[in-house]
Parts: sequence; structure tokens; C-alpha cells
Amino acid sequence: MKVLRILVCIIGFLICLLSCSKQDVSGNGTLIGNPTVAAIKGTLYEVDGKTPARNAAVYLREKNALVDIGQMSLKKTIVDSVITTTDDQGVFSIQKVDPGLYMIECTDGNNNYALYDSVAVENPDSSIILPDDTLKPAGAVKGTINLSSGGNPEDVYVLVFGVLRFATVDSEGFFCLDDLAEGNYDLRIVSSDKNYGYLGTNISVTAGDTTNLGNVELPFVGTPEIRNLTIEIDTLKQIVNLYWDVIDTSLILGFNVYRSVNNGDYIKYNELPLVEPEFHDSVLFPNRSYSYRVSMVKKDSTESVKSGVVFAQNISIFSLLDTLYLDEYPKIAGKRHGPSCMIAADESFYVVDGKLIRQFDTSFNLIRTLSDTSLNNPLDLATGTDGRLYVADVYSEYIHKILVFDNNGMVIRKYNFVGSPDTTFSLGIGASLFSVDNKDRLILVSSRKDSIYICDTSGSIIRSWGRFGTGISDDCGITAIATDENGNIYAYEFERGIKVFDSNGVSIRVINTKDIMILYDGGHPNSLDVLKSPMSFIMGMSIEPQSGRIFAAHAGGFCVLESNGQLLTNYSRTIVPQQVIIIGNYIYAMDQSWTNKYVSRIFKMKNCYQ
Repeated sequence: MKVLRILVCIIGFLICLLSCSKQDVSGNGTLIGNPTVAAIKGTLYEVDGKTPARNAAVYLREKNALVDIGQMSLKKTIVDSVITTTDDQGVFSIQKVDPGLYMIECTDGNNNYALYDSVAVENPDSSIILPDDTLKPAGAVKGTINLSSGGNPEDVYVLVFGVLRFATVDSEGFFCLDDLAEGNYDLRIVSSDKNYGYLGTNISVTAGDTTNLGNVELPFVGTPEIRNLTIEIDTLKQIVNLYWDVIDTSLILGFNVYRSVNNGDYIKYNELPLVEPEFHDSVLFPNRSYSYRVSMVKKDSTESVKSGVVFAQNISIFSLLDTLYLDEYPKIAGKRHGPSCMIAADESFYVVDGKLIRQFDTSFNLIRTLSDTSLNNPLDLATGTDGRLYVADVYSEYIHKILVFDNNGMVIRKYNFVGSPDTTFSLGIGASLFSVDNKDRLILVSSRKDSIYICDTSGSIIRSWGRFGTGISDDCGITAIATDENGNIYAYEFERGIKVFDSNGVSIRVINTKDIMILYDGGHPNSLDVLKSPMSFIMGMSIEPQSGRIFAAHAGGFCVLESNGQLLTNYSRTIVPQQVIIIGNYIYAMDQSWTNKYVSRIFKMKNCYQ
């Protein structure tokens, strides 16, 4: 019996010992007792640290809780999640708490806050007493959001774990989270644009102060795409410039540009991916419409979706104003024959039309028609300083004579050349081309097209150079010659370039036309391999007064060169140009028919360089 009493006492002591033992828990608080339902209790004081905080709101939220921005109209606030308030002693009690990790936020409604971070409830029958805490002035967090690839910062939200708050971002990327208790917070920065990933960070907030996160960049995780594609058209240089937004280049290899002509198929324009976010297209033809799209080439060499379309329409610098058809005028002795010529005069121009020379004003009104019975095959023209017209009569590609007409249309002088049946006033040389300089001197190209002669008004040779001198090669072929207002002489040698001499025959400069790439319109505007080639075979030149620009008629069109030889633009049509002249603000280009082999029309265009 005594032994039995001893055993009962020992068992009772052990039960008492076990029921009174304590357990340690993580977080701020102590688990005590053996209640039937989990509860959390704490005490709050005003900012002075002494006065109990009466009627302070207390909020209990899970540590990992976030505002759901999937419903953008829902903006949770601390009011809709209040759990309890403090009593007159500043004490609060939260009952029936499920196991979990919690954040407890407290405020007096006057911008003073306290935070219990990471309160852990491990068992459903736990009871936790939190350490006393004091309300303090609220702190804040601010920063600036940056998005690559031209994203919109206004699509971004800054969320705070455990307090169900978020901040929106303005168009400049700025955000500010207000009304935060002193403590540590986990933030998540997300965008409603699925092309961007999220960013998580931990920040510390100090009471009454603002924590500055600085610049924060969200990672771009979507499929690359072109944004803000813009187009600029340089009409004078006939270049289309494309620009688009710079993206995170670590995601791509480069860019591809696609072009369509006159609503045709889009053809990739570059052989290798472009590195820079820009493109310059100079392979253009007049009176056509062009459209462009751009794509990104990703690291795996696949392409992104092509951008929207930008357009360039009728980019020709030379607007066609009018056309003169010579077929409308009567002929002499049958059909017209052979290539022809035209030359500018004062507010008018002359054109060879068979055995006739016609003078038109700048609006294509016929002023007069000149002829002479001694003219058999007039093919070259020039004008003197006093308005006199010089006409070269050609036989077997060589000049036999040059007739000079006064302003009344009368022949007042005749120059004869070697081989001419008329030996009166013979120059004693052979010639194939000619021009007249600012002193009314004849500038002649020899019959072998390898030398240049300067003759005075009496026909005496003043100077010559070329085959027996310097500046012109022995085996050259001069196909075009012109003079400018200063008396300088421009001679084009076939496949060698334009050589410029002063009035004494001294070389000034050489323009290497092989370095000038010209586009030829062969009917396949997107087939770049067959369109681009060096400029060759200039058939006629005119020098623009004052600027010194060179207007050159070549196989396939005419081009405009700066005086130093830099190509400004090329006008390409399906024509065989013979000559191009400048009269004031207008350009006149003479075209030879493909089928009948004679000049049939003259185009009038606006000179946009004036």
C-alpha cells in the first residue's frame, strides 16, 4: 500500500511537470500555456513610449500575402483587413489564428505605425504574447523604374509583402510607397506587360524617413520586337532613313530590314544582321512608293515578329513638269536620223531636229526654226556670250564645219576642218566634239578624241594638249566636253573620269567616275545585285552657274555631282539620255527613242537644288 502511494505521487509530479513546461517559437513572441485555440496578444504605446495606445487598429496578414493586381479595380487598404483594436490599456488580442507566419501592422490613424514581423504560429493550440511596442511616425520607399525595349513604366506596380499595399508608377518611372511602419519589408516589382519579368528585393524602412531604391530595371523576358519605327526622307540626297528604339542588345544578334516597292512582296534588304538600330536606303527610283518593316534577329538566329509598316512615296527630287515631243513638228527630207543635241540659251534652248535647229522657250513654245542649205548632218551645238549659236555639221563622226548664226538667224561665220570639201577658212585640224568658252573661243576635241585644242575667234590654235602633251591619255576616248562660266574646261574620258582644266589647259582636278556608283533601273527594283555599277559613258554635260555642279547625261539617266565629284543624286528612267541642260530653276533632259534611234522627247523638271 505504501509502495502504491509512492507510485501515484511520482506519476502526479510528472504530469504537473509536463503541463507547466515552455516551448520556444520563431518570430516576435512567446508561446505559453495549453489553450484550446491559438491566440496572439500584445501591448502598444503612443509615440512617447509611456501612454497606452487606445483604439489603435491592428491587422493580421500572412507574411507572403500580396495585393492581387490581376483585378486592377481592386485596391486593398488597411481598413478592409482590420482584425481588432487596442483597449484602454493599449492591449490587443487576436483569437482563432491558424498555424502560419504572419505580419502584424498597428496604427493610430494619425500616421504613426508599429510592425511585428514574422510572427510564427506553429500549433493550433498555441498562445503567443508579443513584446511591447511603441508607435512611431511612418516611413516611405521611393525609386525609379527603368524598362528596356521601350516598355511603358505605367504598366509597373511595386508590391509589399505582408501589408497588402502597392504603388503605381508614373510615366517617368517614379513611384513612392507611403505609410510604412519602421521595419524590414520584402518588395516585388512587377509589370502587367508579360514581356517583362519581376524583381524581388528586401528593404529597410526607418521611422519618419524615406528609403531611396534609386534606379531599378526590370528584365526583358518576352519575344523581342521593334518599337517606335520612324522614317525620314531626304529628298535632295534621295535617301530614306529608318530609326527605331534601342533595346536590350544582350537578347539579340541584330536587325533585318524588309522593303516593298509599289506594294509588292517584302524582300529582306540586308545580307547580315544590322548592328545599329538604324538603316539608310539610297537604292531608290523616282515616282515609286516604298514601304519598310524591321525585325530583330535573336541569339538563336530566329526572327521576331516584323514591325509595323512605314512608307515613303514619290521620293524623286526631280518632279516631271512637262514633255516636249519632237515628232509633232514637221521634218525635212524624210525621217529624223541619228543622235542629236540641245544647248541652253538666254531663257530658251536650241535642239537639233534632223536638218533643222529649233528654238523653244522654257514652256516649250516654238520661237523659231533655223536652217541652212549647207547643213547635212548637224549634231552638236554651243552658244557664245553674245547669244550667237554655233552648229557643228558632222560626217562619219567627224566635224566638217561649224556655222555661226547671229541673233537674227543669219550665218555670219563658218569654220572648216580637215577633210571638208570647203577649204575656205580651214582650221587645218580634225575635230569630233566642241564647245565655246566665256571668251567665245572654240574648245575642240581632236578627231581621235585624244587631244584638246583652243582656237580664237579667227580660228587660230592658241593651245593644245593631250596626245602630244599631258592630261589626256593616248588611248582615251573623250565623249563629252563642256565649259563653265569661268572658262574652265570639263572633258569626260570614257571609263576614266571627268578631267577639269583651266582656260590655259592646266589640270585642276580629276573626278574618278569609276568610284561613283550609279543605280540603273532595269525593271527589277529589289534586285540590288544587277542595279548598282560604276558610272560610265557620259554623253553630255552641263555646268550649273555659281554652284559649279555637274549635270551629266549617262547610260540610263542623268546624275548631279558636286563640283568636287561627290554624287548628289541620280535620276534613272528607261531612257537613253543625250544631253541635260539647266535654265534657271528648271532642268531639261533630252531622251532618245529605243526603237527609232532618234531624239523623240524632252523632259522638263524642277531643279530642286536651286
